[in-house]
Amino acid sequence: MIKRLFVLLFLLVWSGPAGTQTAITGPGANSCDLFMQFHAQDPKARELLFFAWAQGFMSGMNVVALRLKGEVIDLRPEAYDADRQMIFLRNFCFLHRGEAYAEAVFELMTELRHAAGPPADKP
Repeated sequence: MIKRLFVLLFLLVWSGPAGTQTAITGPGANSCDLFMQFHAQDPKARELLFFAWAQGFMSGMNVVALRLKGEVIDLRPEAYDADRQMIFLRNFCFLHRGEAYAEAVFELMTELRHAAGPPADKP
């Protein structure tokens, strides 16, 4: 089981054409369709692998936003716990199989931003 997970992780991290510039690597660079296929094979382990990537990606985006704009998105709002975030990502991918999993994560960040409401110092 552990060996299969490492092989899967290796394939996910190193997927993509050689010789091109790569902006996103890891599980998030794969399609939602591939995520849904993996999810069907082993729902809990595969979803946790992708979600761990999503959390790191969102955290990185937040660090950049903090440095550039001085603001962040609350990644763990009370109304959007981890389970609800995973459901959002799964539903997005079910409906948009041709999109990259990273696109689902961008949409989740937009959803989290809206869930938080406008910043206190802006109307």
